[in-house]
Amino acid sequence: MAAEKTYKIGEQIKALKTDVKHSLAIVVLELPAPPLKPGDKGPKVLELQKILVQLERLSASHESSNFDASTAKGLGAFLHDWGFKTTEGYDANARNALAHALAGAKPKSNVHETPIVVPPNGPKVVAIAEQYLNKYESELEKEGVTQKGVDTSESCANFVSAMLKKAKVIDFHVDLVSDLNKRLRAKGWKQVSKAQSKPGDVWICETKAESHTELVARNNKGDITLIGSNNHPHRNDQQINYDHYSANEITTSFILQPPK
Repeated sequence: MAAEKTYKIGEQIKALKTDVKHSLAIVVLELPAPPLKPGDKGPKVLELQKILVQLERLSASHESSNFDASTAKGLGAFLHDWGFKTTEGYDANARNALAHALAGAKPKSNVHETPIVVPPNGPKVVAIAEQYLNKYESELEKEGVTQKGVDTSESCANFVSAMLKKAKVIDFHVDLVSDLNKRLRAKGWKQVSKAQSKPGDVWICETKAESHTELVARNNKGDITLIGSNNHPHRNDQQINYDHYSANEITTSFILQPPK
C-alpha cells in the first residue's frame, strides 16, 4: 500500500514554482481521480476526506472512506466559496478547485472557467493508472481493464500496455515484458537516464533472473517512483501500487521514453 500522502506542495512542486501551470498539473495528479458522489465508498473517498480535513472543511473524526452527508457538506461549502453553482459531488471541476487551493491560491469565481491542462501522454497515463491503485489483477481482468486470461502473478506488462493504450500513447497490447520492450523500441522509444526520465515513461527490467515493467510515476531529481502491477502483498495476485525500490536499486533495469 502506498504511503499516506500529505496534500501540501512538496519538494517537487516547490522546485517547479516558477512554472505555475506545470505545478498545478502535478498537484492534480496527486488528487483522487473523479468522479465521486454521495454514497460512494473506498480509498479514493478517504483521500478526498483527508484533503477536506487539511483545508479545514471536515473534521478528522469523519475520515471514514464513506462519502457521507458530512463529506458532501464540507465539499459543497468549499465549492460554494470557489464560485460554483453546483456543489454536489466531486468532479473534474472540483478537483481543479482543490488543486488551486492546495497550491496556495485564494478562492475565485472563475476557477471552473480556466481548467488545469495536464500535459499530454506522460502525466495522463499516470493519472489513468492511479485510478486503479490498490486493485488486484484478478479484479482488473474481471472488469476488462486488463487482458483476460493472463497469469495474475505475471501481469505487469499486461497492466502497463493497457494503461498506455487507454491514454492513446500506443495502439497495441502485449502481455510479455520482452514484447513490450521490442514493440516500444520499434515505435521509436529511446532509452534515457533516470535523471532524464519523466512521468509516463516505461521502466523495464529484462534479465534471465527477472522480467518486470512499470510506469514512471514521479521523478524527484533522479529519485524515481514507479506505479505498476507488483507481487506484493500477494504473490499470486498482483496489486497496483507504488514502487520506490526497483528503479532506484535494480542496476540492470532501464527506462524507455516515447519519441517527441
